Amino acid sequence: MYKNFDDVKKLTEDNTKKLTESTAVVTKGVQAIATEAADFSKKALEASTAAIQEISAVKSVEAAVELQMKHGKKAYEDSIAYSTKLSEMSTAMLKDAFKPFESMFKAAAASAPAPVVKSSNKAA
Repeated sequence: MYKNFDDVKKLTEDNTKKLTESTAVVTKGVQAIATEAADFSKKALEASTAAIQEISAVKSVEAAVELQMKHGKKAYEDSIAYSTKLSEMSTAMLKDAFKPFESMFKAAAASAPAPVVKSSNKAA
């Protein structure tokens, strides 16, 4: 498989480089996700505080319930949008993190032997 020590050394260096590139992508992605989470939390807290102040200022129960439903719906929509954004960010990060390894996976797939398929046709 490996002809000599230099082949192993080159393989190790290439894999280390790929791992370093991948780790840098993941680090950057996690930082972006953490920043997004902090921003969302801050906005959600501000929105909740504003909603509580608005609801506590109304004079009737009906108006308070209506405002609570309005703010609850907005909070739900914001949470769904945030969740979708995090999912997209995570997917993009993982795709980018595996890019350095694509050539290695393609080479391994190309050099893999063809699968052996056994026939299940038995004569009765």
